[in-house]
Amino acid sequence: MYLNPLTIKNLKLGGNIFLAPMAEITDYPFRKICLKYGCDMAISEMVSAKALCYGSKKAMDAIKVRDDRPMCLQIFGSDKNSMLNAALLCESFGSDMIEINAGCPVKKITKTGAGSALLKTSSVLFDIVELIASKIKIPLSVKIRTGLNKDDKNAIMISKNLESSGADIIHLHMRTVEQEHTGEADLSLAAEVKSKIKIPLIANGGITNPLQAVECFKKTGCDAISIGRGAISNPFIFTEIKDYIKNGNAKEYSLSGRINAFIEYLEIASSEYGEERALIRARRLGGMWLSKFKNATDVRSQFMKMKKLDDAKKLLSSLL
Repeated sequence: MYLNPLTIKNLKLGGNIFLAPMAEITDYPFRKICLKYGCDMAISEMVSAKALCYGSKKAMDAIKVRDDRPMCLQIFGSDKNSMLNAALLCESFGSDMIEINAGCPVKKITKTGAGSALLKTSSVLFDIVELIASKIKIPLSVKIRTGLNKDDKNAIMISKNLESSGADIIHLHMRTVEQEHTGEADLSLAAEVKSKIKIPLIANGGITNPLQAVECFKKTGCDAISIGRGAISNPFIFTEIKDYIKNGNAKEYSLSGRINAFIEYLEIASSEYGEERALIRARRLGGMWLSKFKNATDVRSQFMKMKKLDDAKKLLSSLL
């Protein structure tokens, strides 16, 4: 009933449960793991359009597309020419879709006029969308929020104008800019947005288990959902949601399954970044992934000091 193939412009996807973009989280190793465990499309952490135009090595590395497809590269910025050049570059790298970030509330992003600041200067956002949509062949997504605060319902108007400007799908974080990542998601406003547009809608925010996923589909009528923080501590959530919708119950992943998946993630990350850097990058992820285990506090404390993959694997294996 809720699990369906999804067509976005000329992109045909086998399913409609996505990995949402998260800064310093949804890199290649994490995307790879989530795709393995049921994610139907992974969206990258946001990448600066200007950094791509300057040829920054970090930014260029972030848009590499390998065996982590289907995938969408997300870019941010407020200058339409650099955003266009970044989008064309991402397309040339093999991205299946481009997404414009118009929802990030972080000050260092908004002070440049990017992220959620584009909701205040929506005419700039519409111009960026129109320009990029006219030049790329792959689908264009725009991620927005419900509004600036609880009294702002501009997401409806903005979504309609984004569609008119050439966006192929709207990705709605169902919280306000003011809320950031806390508080209740506004499913009713998402339903209003869906009723006013003809292009597909991805609903995002507050989905951490299969029951919430079903509630979101039911109450918003959305075409797809994306999982962000709910996937950090549980990358199996995509499969769990699908099992629940299909069978009425979700497979409970064993302790060994969870540990082995984390070890697999560390192995991929070590190949990507080198062992020490991979383990440093994994600290935030590991802190959440290991949160429900016996002696979790002690294990997490030890993990934060690890610099060698073998040592980390021995520590994790001791949990089995």
